Amino acid sequence: MGVEVIDPEGLHVPQAYAQVTVGTGTRIAYVAGQVGRDASGALAGPGHADQAEQAMLNVATAVAGAGGTVADIAKLTVFAVGLDGPATGAVAEGLGRALARIGGPPERRAVSLIGVSSLAGEGLLVEIEAVAHLA
Repeated sequence: MGVEVIDPEGLHVPQAYAQVTVGTGTRIAYVAGQVGRDASGALAGPGHADQAEQAMLNVATAVAGAGGTVADIAKLTVFAVGLDGPATGAVAEGLGRALARIGGPPERRAVSLIGVSSLAGEGLLVEIEAVAHLA
């Protein structure tokens, strides 16, 4: 595996993500922002959960295309439109569904969730970037 998870003493240990991940692989893959569109370009759905699920599946496909797996992902940056209480939960639900389908990483990862006013495409609500360390 190309990622070591560290929760430094003196920082809160969150359940959903890691405070620090250290890439131990020899190659680094930077995955461009993936949105909630399938391979045909169709939008996964009008809501945050469906789009987050598809975007995460797209991230996994991109990492696999570089020769890795989701276990190699060190960092995710999630951008979401209208990030309020319900939207935050819906994004987490969608990510959880995707990771359940593809077999998520064995440990938490460094994740940032950022609210934005819009994304570059009609109807888009979620975009996910990733950094993966490949063996």
